[in-house]
Amino acid sequence: VDTFEEPKISIRGSNTFFEYRLTSEKSRSEKKDLVDMTSSIKCDRVWIYSENVIMDWMELLRTVLEYYNFKRFVVSFDQDSFPEQKKSIVDFLRAYMASVDYCVVYGKWEADEDVSYFLQNIDVTETLFILSKLSDQFQLKIENSPNNLLILNGNWINYDQFINFKASRIEIQKSKMTNVELNMFLISWMTSSSHQNLEILKIQVTEVDTLDTILNLPHEVMDTDVIRHGKTVKYGIIELHGGADIKRNDGATGTVFLEMVDDQMMLTMFCFLKNDKNMKYRLVVSTSKEPKLSLFGSDTCFDHRLTSDLSKHNKMDYAIFQDRLKFDVLWIYSENLLLDWMKLFKTVKELFSCRCSVLFLPDSFPEQNKAVVDFMKLETAEIDGCLIRGETENYEDIEYFLNNINVTEHLEIYTKLSGRFQIKRNSPLKCIVIHFGTCLTFNQLLQLDGLDIDIQKSNFTNIELNAFLLSWMASSSHRNLKRIKIPINDFESFETIFDLPHQVIDPKLIRQGKTTKGNLKYSIEVNTHKEPKVSIVISKAFFDQRMTSEREKHKKEEYIVTRDGFTADQLNTFLLSWMSMDSHQHLERLRIPVNDPESLNCFLRTKRNLEYCLEVNTREEPKVAIVMSKSNFDYRMTSEKEKHNKKEYVETRDNFKYDRIWIYSESMISDWMKLIKIVMELFTFERHLVTFRPDSFLNQNKSIIDFIKFQIPTVDACLIVGETPADEEVKQFLKNVNVTESLGIDSRLTDQFQLNTVKVFETISIYFGNWVNYNQFINLKGYEIEIKNSKITCAEFNLFLRSWMSFSAHRNLESLMIRINEPVSIDVIFNLPHEVINFDSNRQGRTARNEIVNLRGGIDIRRNDGATATIYFVWVNNQMMLRMTVSYLIV
Repeated sequence: VDTFEEPKISIRGSNTFFEYRLTSEKSRSEKKDLVDMTSSIKCDRVWIYSENVIMDWMELLRTVLEYYNFKRFVVSFDQDSFPEQKKSIVDFLRAYMASVDYCVVYGKWEADEDVSYFLQNIDVTETLFILSKLSDQFQLKIENSPNNLLILNGNWINYDQFINFKASRIEIQKSKMTNVELNMFLISWMTSSSHQNLEILKIQVTEVDTLDTILNLPHEVMDTDVIRHGKTVKYGIIELHGGADIKRNDGATGTVFLEMVDDQMMLTMFCFLKNDKNMKYRLVVSTSKEPKLSLFGSDTCFDHRLTSDLSKHNKMDYAIFQDRLKFDVLWIYSENLLLDWMKLFKTVKELFSCRCSVLFLPDSFPEQNKAVVDFMKLETAEIDGCLIRGETENYEDIEYFLNNINVTEHLEIYTKLSGRFQIKRNSPLKCIVIHFGTCLTFNQLLQLDGLDIDIQKSNFTNIELNAFLLSWMASSSHRNLKRIKIPINDFESFETIFDLPHQVIDPKLIRQGKTTKGNLKYSIEVNTHKEPKVSIVISKAFFDQRMTSEREKHKKEEYIVTRDGFTADQLNTFLLSWMSMDSHQHLERLRIPVNDPESLNCFLRTKRNLEYCLEVNTREEPKVAIVMSKSNFDYRMTSEKEKHNKKEYVETRDNFKYDRIWIYSESMISDWMKLIKIVMELFTFERHLVTFRPDSFLNQNKSIIDFIKFQIPTVDACLIVGETPADEEVKQFLKNVNVTESLGIDSRLTDQFQLNTVKVFETISIYFGNWVNYNQFINLKGYEIEIKNSKITCAEFNLFLRSWMSFSAHRNLESLMIRINEPVSIDVIFNLPHEVINFDSNRQGRTARNEIVNLRGGIDIRRNDGATATIYFVWVNNQMMLRMTVSYLIV
């Protein structure tokens, strides 16, 4: 599609494509043309006359999108054509195209706001060409970067904007970037600080007389006769002749060319991945008092050590370790140990593409630890393994090291740390060893992500170890764990740890298991009797498949248990498998013996908790509910001792079941918070619902809000309920709690209350709308809005409808229900173009979210993008309500 003076829609899919152009010239109506675009591609073009070109173009595009499913979308947006309708065009495209593959933005006149609005609302995924003229103050802000970015007039691009471009192919003409800034960019790329996905860059060089400034950095000029091949980050192969090579700290190569192209000096840079031929080498660096570098790669290790002892200069040693590995050790005298160690590090990294490990000793050079870390961060993108060793509590330097150096496989900390120490990891490690684990808190333990974890000298209580095991059983933490070792401090209350479903295994019993990356050993049994069978035997489970000639037996399932019986834990595993439809989908009946009936309560523990919803409520008896399908487990705090452990089962008419239990508490809100924490540690919830009642605990509202803010990062649906005006509490709640979908306010508020939010909600329901004036109403953003007891006048309703028709407000609105205060003045509302639809007329419409709505009668008004609002008046509880449904009518 394009929006030039004759906007067009093209459908491409074969050697002949069809192109429809809208024109305001009657003489060209239904004019047809067959154009040979290339030797094999033809264009079948037709012109369509229209008195309102853009409106009919939108209607045609909507019709085409209903009839065809398109693989790709290409948009050409001309900012000079239809200046008064540009915003409507963008909003229309956003509503009908989730993303655009290829986009070109044209324009001869400066129109920063129009281009910004287009790019902020249209998601371009592959290629973006900006060919329009823009001012020097223009800021390119796009949420998702396209793969390819071409800018014809780059006068507005400064260094800060350029360094944040994330496209893999970039071309910028008429740029004002200086040679110093281009040099800064290359250094940034070499240190992996920017443009890590870059494949090709082309950018104009304005200062032709100082080209040497650009390559004022380590580089190698390549012979033009040498032909090289490189692999890009997207695994495309490129062929290179000559150029100047620069190296990135992860081994990738950038080849830079400076050449004249059409009277412009252009810098062209090709980026390709490192050659893996030297990856068999491993570099181990150490910041000991004699800092060293060791290079492993064969049966001999070359070990270079820096020393301040002049007598050791050029001293050599030879050693054999464990009868296999040989060490060649060389001492080198230095007056500045760390500086020369850094130089040696850089030299080795330039010569070898090798994996790297670090021995970091913060005690050796305490005043230079930060400089050492900053240096390693620049020189190597990641290290496989790291050992941190020290005698003094130097947690700040160690935290700085771990926050800046990307350790990927092994981490061992052999140093004393204070209780304030924090380990922050975003990716799992193969192995974590902490020798002085007294610094670890329970929350830090839950956050450790590794396959093999070994913690020594910890202070964990047995209750915390029990909570850890419960968290693991619920798949809330340590999902990658294969093995963990933690010391137990309190042997006398050992049983506290296993206050959970478990089974004690006979030490004489030898078993085999399958780890997350291992293999489970099993045996296969075959039998050729009348119904040939194949059985897979794993431990005590047999998976027996039999072939039969009897059609009625097809997919018949039996479950047979021998006299040995099942433990409750084994039965729980089976039931979980059945509940998740992983096995026995055709099972009709099962009878098995159970060895330990008293442990059957373990059935309540399930691991398929991603379908669960958490509901919390700050009523007088604050509650925490776990909602699963049509079952609801409802825990309520009470200050009445006689209610403790009271249970109730409720089943509603719509088959919704409630299992309710009361828990006595002397501090209800505090215990309610603790219960929420425990539940969120054990379960991963799909949705979070909150009911906030500011009347219930007046002195604790701030604590409640802060708790919800930090414990529940996003709340899907929220209802605020209150009988007395609580403007400040409601304002603070909405300011601090991130409500994303549905907002209901069933609380009395003063006429001065201000709802300050810019979010677009799925639904907004306001039950006491006395405070909703016209300015607040016009700024509400929601798909479905309901306001009762409002004070909006009919004249203000008329203003609202006009605003909607001009696309100035409520662009996302699909449904509105609002009180009418002046029933006798309804005619004032429709003092605008409208159409009364016969009550017997049945129609269908499609909403912006592609849902079908049925319409009967009503009063229609039209928006300038073709959307229709159908308005009805209904009586609800002695209130006259205006009901408005927005859709695109289906003809």
